[in-house]
Amino acid sequence: MFMLRRRKTQKTHQSINTFIRQMCQRLLEFVELEKTTGEAICEIIVKAITDAGLDVQLCRSQTMDGAGNMSGKQAGCAARFQSLSPKAQYHYCSSHDLNLALCKCCNIKEIHVMLDTLTQQGLFFKYSPKRSRRLEDAVTKANLTRPKSEQMSKSKFHVFCETRWVEKQTTLRDFISMYEPIVECLEAIGQLESGWDTKAVTDAYGLLKKITDSTFIACLQTVLHMFGYVIGISSKLQGTSLGIIQAYEMVTHVKSSVAEAKNTDYKDVYTKATMMAQKAGLDSLQMPRRCGRQTQRSNVPADNVEQYYERAVFLPFVDSMSQQLNLRFNTMTQQACLTFCLLPNNIASATQESMLALLDFYRDDMPQPDMFAQEVQLWKQTRRNTENKPSTIVQTLTKTCQHMYSNISKVLTLLLLTPVNSAGVKRSNSSLKFIKNPHRSTMG
Repeated sequence: MFMLRRRKTQKTHQSINTFIRQMCQRLLEFVELEKTTGEAICEIIVKAITDAGLDVQLCRSQTMDGAGNMSGKQAGCAARFQSLSPKAQYHYCSSHDLNLALCKCCNIKEIHVMLDTLTQQGLFFKYSPKRSRRLEDAVTKANLTRPKSEQMSKSKFHVFCETRWVEKQTTLRDFISMYEPIVECLEAIGQLESGWDTKAVTDAYGLLKKITDSTFIACLQTVLHMFGYVIGISSKLQGTSLGIIQAYEMVTHVKSSVAEAKNTDYKDVYTKATMMAQKAGLDSLQMPRRCGRQTQRSNVPADNVEQYYERAVFLPFVDSMSQQLNLRFNTMTQQACLTFCLLPNNIASATQESMLALLDFYRDDMPQPDMFAQEVQLWKQTRRNTENKPSTIVQTLTKTCQHMYSNISKVLTLLLLTPVNSAGVKRSNSSLKFIKNPHRSTMG
């Protein structure tokens, strides 16, 4: 099953000589696929667009996932479609990019083991009502000794969401808030109480040893702290109202903050890890045993425990996260730079090379391409002394006369079509649940 959506600009008459261009998305159709090769998918897309009365040559952007049959440089669907419509640039979904960046930076061995432990713990409680009730009893008992403002509102620990990092961030926060009841529950099942089967006792004892380990605690606090920088943009990228400029600015701020965190945030992380270790019954964080040669875990030299976890966990994770963000969002940066130079806040610093790049790419779409240079000079003069300059494409278009600046208006309108993610496609697919839900599926 394949779904097609089109994204266009819609003009709404507001007053004389004033138009507000609004981006709108429309679901074209669901298409059944007999083959999933890039060639077959491309042919179906072209046929669907043509049947809808649209011209393939007028397509200016396409957003698909990173599967080989879609993003392959030679035989992928995006490459084949761009050969038919050269101006339809392929954009990888930014939400997927962020997900891949975070997954990649979690490949550090200690971090990976920590996340795998949390997944095992979620499964430990999920498939046993008896264990879940024991955890609920531990949470209720802990709430009796806490003031009302500090009581835990949740009594169940859920399994990690496989796709959304916003949900993973929520799971990490829930684990920390429920840490003491979870330790008490696992300790009771694995050591103190009778009546539990052998597998439950073995699994509980193993999980208890893992979540009270110093390396686990240091990794947990590091990941939770650093993910705090990306939870906002992760949630925003799943929406439909984010433009290329806003996305670029948000990603730029995140990358800068992550780079600065390398030198400023470790003290806070270590303090929280020490406090968590005390809740686990440890006097302080412990440094694992080191030897002359170690291949299965970090063996960095360190003078004390604080320095060890900074070098073994915090710095590698932050460096990997910063590297992945710079690598994954490079294409968005290049596309946004084309837009940046036309906005009123940046037009004064626009270079001749950037203007020539815009003219070369959008020449066929401009009403009067030969007058673009003069129009840019007039645009600079008009916006030089303007107060409250607009900072987004939509705001700029709202305050721009399309007759006086026909070329610039056309370029900004086309740039408004640049997709940031493909979340809207998946959201439309998910809306089918309103039609075919589990209750309808089980009707006799």
